[in-house]
Amino acid sequence: MNKKILSSLIITMLIVSVLVMPLPQFTSAEVLQVTLSADIGNVGDEITVSGYVTAVVGNVSIYWDSEANQLVEVAVSVSTYGYEYAGYFEADIEIPEDVVGDHYIIVKDPDGKTDVKTFTIEPKITLSPSRALPEDTVTVTGTGFTAESAITLTLSNSRTWTLETDPESVETSTKGSFECSFTIPSDVTYTGSYTPYTVTAKDGADKTASAELKVGATVTISPTSGPSGTVVTVTGEGFTADASISIKLDTTACELVDSITVGDDGTFTGQFVVPTLAKDTYTVAVTDGTITADYVKFEVTGTTSIKVSSPAGAPGDMITITGENFTDIAGVEVTIDFGTLAGYATATTDENGTFTLTITIPDIPVGKYDITATDDYGLTDTYADFRVAITTLTILPSSGPSGSKVHVVGGGFTETTAFNITINGKLMVDGEDTTDSDGNLDIYVYVPTVDAVGTYTITVMDAEGVKATEDFEVTGVTQITVSPSRSATGANVNIELKYFTAVAGTSVELTIYNLTSDGDVDDKFDLWQYITADEGYTTEKVDKDGSFKGTFKLPDDFTIGDYYINATDDNGLKAEVSFSVVEPEIIIYTGADEYYPGDKIAFYAKCQFDYSNVTIYVYDPDNFKYEVTDLNIVTLVGNYYTGTVSFTLPADAVIGTWTWNTTIGGLTKNGTFTVSEKPTVVVLSEEVSKLKADVISLAQQVSDLSDIVTAQAADIDALSSDVSNLKSSVSDLKTAVSDLSDALSTLSGDVSNVASAVSNAQSAAEDASKAASAAQSAAAGISTAVYGAVILSLIAAVAAIMSIVILQRKIAG
Repeated sequence: MNKKILSSLIITMLIVSVLVMPLPQFTSAEVLQVTLSADIGNVGDEITVSGYVTAVVGNVSIYWDSEANQLVEVAVSVSTYGYEYAGYFEADIEIPEDVVGDHYIIVKDPDGKTDVKTFTIEPKITLSPSRALPEDTVTVTGTGFTAESAITLTLSNSRTWTLETDPESVETSTKGSFECSFTIPSDVTYTGSYTPYTVTAKDGADKTASAELKVGATVTISPTSGPSGTVVTVTGEGFTADASISIKLDTTACELVDSITVGDDGTFTGQFVVPTLAKDTYTVAVTDGTITADYVKFEVTGTTSIKVSSPAGAPGDMITITGENFTDIAGVEVTIDFGTLAGYATATTDENGTFTLTITIPDIPVGKYDITATDDYGLTDTYADFRVAITTLTILPSSGPSGSKVHVVGGGFTETTAFNITINGKLMVDGEDTTDSDGNLDIYVYVPTVDAVGTYTITVMDAEGVKATEDFEVTGVTQITVSPSRSATGANVNIELKYFTAVAGTSVELTIYNLTSDGDVDDKFDLWQYITADEGYTTEKVDKDGSFKGTFKLPDDFTIGDYYINATDDNGLKAEVSFSVVEPEIIIYTGADEYYPGDKIAFYAKCQFDYSNVTIYVYDPDNFKYEVTDLNIVTLVGNYYTGTVSFTLPADAVIGTWTWNTTIGGLTKNGTFTVSEKPTVVVLSEEVSKLKADVISLAQQVSDLSDIVTAQAADIDALSSDVSNLKSSVSDLKTAVSDLSDALSTLSGDVSNVASAVSNAQSAAEDASKAASAAQSAAAGISTAVYGAVILSLIAAVAAIMSIVILQRKIAG
């Protein structure tokens, strides 16, 4: 067989055997194993109880002596135990107050299984203070003794003293604890700094505990913590009379506020200044050269430091140095060294150990220098590598609006170093670019959005703190303009963006949003979806000047209220303006209340907002709908936009009441008009015949009136002129009536359009007839007023008759 085939077959069989091999079954461990980190100790010790339990979920309870005294409950976590699956737990417990001897730590798992471990409590005493002088009082606290047992105290070295206690008889509690005090016997002696003694407490069951008491010189300090520069008060006893005191924190010597000399009784009080140290806890070592007390601790919480307002500057520039955690005494002198210029300037501290000093950068060569501040008590800090540099900066052009492109050229900066550019603190370049190998830069940037037009400072600063500044005048601010600023849904609103990034095609995010009463964004919408760009502009982008113009209409379901419109372009230039959606005031009506089939109906509308392409829906009495489109309310007259649109009724329009409605800006308006039956030829002919009879009657009355006027004219001299004129008018009227009679006799064809005029003429003729009759009956006593009334009535009749004549001519033509 081919070796390659045999090898392949063997490998295949091995793979199959692995695949069909039964997998190991992981089951819960049938164990409860508990471990204590310590099994002997004192009350208050902390130990760790850990182990594996049967269950992989649930809680483990830990008890002291019995399940009545639960110490802690801890959750089980999944872990491996050997090759099996098990739950693991771990808990830190504090040994509770209890009597000397063996006690039981009971562990109970989620399945109810328990394991018990033994912990042995040993007696313990603590002393406060642990260092004292003869006749000083010391407090003893004991735990872990026999319950309710008498305690005796002894002090021993080469000799043993049985101590008198307060209270006189000391007995432990039911938990084996006690507290008492004693006075160190006056005949206890010490040599040098201190002598160690042993204090022993023994109960009635001969259970004992001991602690060391150092008898010798003592010190106290106040405060026991604080930053460098803290003034600490120190007192001491048991020192060498007339000796001078010195103090260290660990190995660092401390400056004394004033020299400290031990009194004849071996005591002293004085003050020292915490030196410049890192935050940590230190041992206070107090010595008179012979006796040393080095057991008190002081915690340093802050270190001495100085800050400089700028990391770099040119000779002659002003910089400010601030210091903290120098000596906490007002008026302490601080000396400033600038590089090799020792004592270049001085400052003084306040009572909190701080100072502020403004100095002029000295006239020294370009380079890096250390600035060091040291006060009279030796507290010191150094600001390393302050850079003295001479820079140049040019901005071209020196003015322009937000969004405009400017050319920034500079020199004298750190070589091949990142830099940023700001305008009054607002970033223009954020450190992505670097200077060249000569420390020069040449870059184009865009002016960001600023608060207002005016003169601003452009600053270039590199990563080493070297900077240069130049003024730039901002002539225009990034802005949004909407007109009107209050509008209704569906109305045309003009929008203009100005002074965004002046690069054609720069994208702009444009949103409209409102706020909740808590100031959080409530609803937010993309405004571009409602915008139509003006000619020459593209939605969602600005042109080469950073501008955009267009209009938008908000949909009818847009909620009425106050909003903000925000525009932000790709380079972070942004502007915001407030905008309110309000309910519109709309007036819309028809030109008349009544029409005939085939008439043209005019709709008139006005509104305080601009609307276009409005549709009016018209319904006949059978509810058939007609759409009247293209109502444009766009012509501004005074404070209102106006518009009109016409609709021609069908020639066979249904007679009755028609309705109409339209919705503008979410507000629906409606109304009605009546379509009446058009008069027929037969009806009109009858009306004309009646009018003809009335006109003949009028002619007779006018003829009679003419006779009366002629007769009266001769008798009334005072009215001769008026009567003459009246006579002439009546004569003219008589001729016109005669002509009308002839015209009516030959009237034919379509007379539908003269119905209204005929009715008016008939009415006027009747009025004239009545006036003529009145004039005839009053001929005997005629007056000027009567003649006036007659004349006016006749004039009205003439006007009506002339209307008929004109219409008749139109029909005939």
